Amino acid sequence: VLAGTAFFIDFMHEARAYTLVALLTVAAVACYWRIMSRARAGAVWYAGLALTVTALGYTHYVALTIPAALGLYHLLRFERSRRWWLALAMLIAAGLLILPWLNTILLVIERGTTDAGRQVTSMNAAQIVRELLDVVGNGGLGLLALLGLFGLRERGPAARLVWAWLLVTVILVLIVNARIPFMVHLRYLMPVIPALALLVGLGIAHLGR
Repeated sequence: VLAGTAFFIDFMHEARAYTLVALLTVAAVACYWRIMSRARAGAVWYAGLALTVTALGYTHYVALTIPAALGLYHLLRFERSRRWWLALAMLIAAGLLILPWLNTILLVIERGTTDAGRQVTSMNAAQIVRELLDVVGNGGLGLLALLGLFGLRERGPAARLVWAWLLVTVILVLIVNARIPFMVHLRYLMPVIPALALLVGLGIAHLGR
């Protein structure tokens, strides 16, 4: 589904960070899912979680919403097993590894607060949501959107993780954009495009059953 999404394809020829953000996001979520869905996961998955989350922080400042989404989802889980604590330790380790980059992130934020041109052209919340829905429908809310609606019927842990990934990321971006307008293009929400594709996948799985 992701490979057939026009919005994603449009960035595949550009030597910019957006498709890398999508790759690292999928890798981080996959590592987390592997850890929390299996009784035992190898050390490579824990290391992968720490490294991919760290890489997200260094790749794009908006990608920091992904560790925030994973962290919130993780803390809201009622499980307090050994793997839960180890996964939390990996997320904390990633946060510590991102700290040296904090000054650069703060400089980007400061630049954004003084960029009058960006603030004038930034989309508002309604425009952001409308464009995001357009991406789901691949330019016209057709079959993909319909399949996504079937995905809404899923209630399992996979669906909860996808919804946390999608909603927390979007809500954080909307909150920051309300304070410091920066959303001049939907590409800044690239980390949620794979989540939307997974939602469609959940709809296909639901129809299959």
